[in-house]
Amino acid sequence: MSSQPKGLHPPKPGASAPKVTPRRNQRVDHAEIVRMAESEAAGRATNRHNMIALAAYFRAQERGFEPGHELEDWVAAETEFVHDLQVSAAISEG
Repeated sequence: MSSQPKGLHPPKPGASAPKVTPRRNQRVDHAEIVRMAESEAAGRATNRHNMIALAAYFRAQERGFEPGHELEDWVAAETEFVHDLQVSAAISEG
């Protein structure tokens, strides 16, 4: 039985070792990092806005879409959203 791991075979006598080309340090341009961060932030902001809007819609629906409570619905939905994020963060930390 061989001590070589399965699938690995010693080089044949007289064969040269495979050439290994070193990897170049791939530097990401600072502007590219900023662009990626901005894109991620914009996506999260859009997602947050959509989730709050949906929660506010359901609050209005429960009330029968009575006009004049739009801001109240939005603020309540936003407060609930932020609270849920804080609870999730506390759970993941502890």
